Amino acid sequence: PLERGTEALNGGYACYGVYETKAGFLAVGSLEPKFSMALLTAVNRTDLAAAVYDLGPEAARARSELEKIFKTRSATEWKTHFAQVDLCVEVINEGDDVFADPQLVARQAFVTRDGITHVKSPLVSGDFAITPAPGLGQHTAEILRESGFTVDEVRALTS
Repeated sequence: PLERGTEALNGGYACYGVYETKAGFLAVGSLEPKFSMALLTAVNRTDLAAAVYDLGPEAARARSELEKIFKTRSATEWKTHFAQVDLCVEVINEGDDVFADPQLVARQAFVTRDGITHVKSPLVSGDFAITPAPGLGQHTAEILRESGFTVDEVRALTS
């Protein structure tokens, strides 16, 4: 069975995971060697190159070293530091910060209706009206009728 923190993509590889910073979190997805080396170069720790792909004690050591490094700056400071490097590292937006994310804004990923902000589907094939979700039990009678229940059975079940 899979065990969290021991498999390559669930915390085992130090080059793939979530790291806490001085303020906020970073998602690191540097699986390809060119990205992991770029990351390690950007943090002056190329000595960890082999360890970031280890699944044993070396992985734990590499992860611990990267944790210490990432905690020296905020997520925003790391974003600025990494801005000119081709990396697979992103700031994890928290709370309402998601609504101001430049890429999500550019993609018009959100729509607000009746004071509630919704995530739009990335698959756009026309202009669809956004309607509120049905109320609890709103369609019960209709579904029961479509399922073959008689009017009397529906009345008995819904009253």
